[in-house]
Amino acid sequence: KELDSEAGLEANGIGADGVRCLALALERNQSLKEIYLFNNSIGNKGLEYVADLITNKPSLTILGLEQN
Repeated sequence: KELDSEAGLEANGIGADGVRCLALALERNQSLKEIYLFNNSIGNKGLEYVADLITNKPSLTILGLEQN
């Protein structure tokens, strides 16, 4: 597995603002295949940011959003 192909951020309480920052930081990353955001209280606004993030990530195959 490539070092930058997975982002595991489970249970960090990053919220919607954290997801927005993550989406901006990963804007140019095209190797991301998995992202785990379980239990981060991202809410509806955070899900909008996630939607924007995955729209431009055809390589993303796993998205974990449980308990948000």
